[in-house]
Amino acid sequence: MPENIDDFIKNRKHEIEDAPFVLSHSDIHRKNIIINDAIKSTVVIDWELTLVAPSFYDISIHLHKMRYEKQQEHLFLNTICELSKTDNDFARKQIGLYRDIEEVKSVAIDIVRYLSIINEINEEQAISNAKRYFTKLAKAYICWGKDPETFNVKKIISFFIEKRKNSI
Repeated sequence: MPENIDDFIKNRKHEIEDAPFVLSHSDIHRKNIIINDAIKSTVVIDWELTLVAPSFYDISIHLHKMRYEKQQEHLFLNTICELSKTDNDFARKQIGLYRDIEEVKSVAIDIVRYLSIINEINEEQAISNAKRYFTKLAKAYICWGKDPETFNVKKIISFFIEKRKNSI
């Protein structure tokens, strides 16, 4: 990761444009939505990350977590823009910006999360976490404008295994 993760946001702040601020769930994904067809009800649960944020923020987090296929994502974004009467290009740029921020934030949070449990898991689980982290880190590298080819999964696995050995 870059030495100062704040630089990433500071270098992109000029891209932020005016958008309405709304109540943002900040964790919308399949496991936080309950649909009851019998009574035609939809409920959103797990509001612990709620905040007031630009209207594109929740959409960005949703797309980050859901990992839709390109065609599904395109349909989703077109529908959101049509329903909200928002310019598609403007929305895509803002959503892209906040999504990049979420990719970077996710990498920073996950390294802390994974290393905090490293001595509670076996080597196989540590390797699985390392592979998952590698995938996220590669996406964050692209957001940072860096080449993800400068590191490989074996280095990340070695790092996790070494941390595990040192913590046991």
